[in-house]
Amino acid sequence: AFTYVDELLIKQLCNTLTLRIDYDSMTSQIKKKESKYNMLLQGFSDLLSARSQLELIQAMRDFTPKFHGFEDMGLLFYNDTKNQLYTLLENPLLPENSLQTVCFPSGIGICGDIAKTPQIRVRDQKSHLQFNCDIDNVQSKKEVRNFLFAPLFNSLSKLVGIAQLINKSGGGEVGESDIAHFRTMEKLYGLPVEKVNEKEHIMHKLVGLKRSADMISGLVEVQEGNDKKDGESQIRKLAKTMRAANTLVNDIFTPKRALVLEELAIAAQAGKLL
Repeated sequence: AFTYVDELLIKQLCNTLTLRIDYDSMTSQIKKKESKYNMLLQGFSDLLSARSQLELIQAMRDFTPKFHGFEDMGLLFYNDTKNQLYTLLENPLLPENSLQTVCFPSGIGICGDIAKTPQIRVRDQKSHLQFNCDIDNVQSKKEVRNFLFAPLFNSLSKLVGIAQLINKSGGGEVGESDIAHFRTMEKLYGLPVEKVNEKEHIMHKLVGLKRSADMISGLVEVQEGNDKKDGESQIRKLAKTMRAANTLVNDIFTPKRALVLEELAIAAQAGKLL
């Protein structure tokens, strides 16, 4: 006959099975979070290692859509001096598909609107009407079902670029959780963008400085009997070049944020991201 002891044994067995199921579920969740955490650290290591804007675009395309659950992404850089958005694209009309910088004036499309009022935008009736195939689809996806466009900020909370996440994976819709998830990443993604932007800025200055130096290379040959007006013109060019050199040196030797601080920022955010 079924006794009280049998009942206790069955209850104990049920409790043990429940604990086992809970343990397996917890272990699975921990492994899933651990995998995503490792993916996050590796992804950001690649982003911070990018040595150029082109390398950063590729690194972000490899990591960001997968991490946020999208099919693809595009990246626009922001030039605050010119108030201009731009990106790098291969041009099949140039030799060996040379890269071309494509610039967009402010105010065009959804991304132009984000440059004026930095906030996350997703596909809705208003954005559908604003959508511009040139600036809002820089990767030229044939079918754009939905999207999440987000501003990227530097350490001073200034706009440095715009990320274009295209088409939610699995045919899903962009939800509030996607927006909240990306919002925690805005400044983190902004760090490598700011880094390569500074590199490009310095490289442009170096090119300009070399041109100026070439123009005044004949200054050392100016002899005492040469035309006074020509000598004064050369000296003015030299002074301009020296001012440019001084600015360049200041830019290069201004204390930069240490890479370890960037990685600490990533680690600090990890609890919100997984």
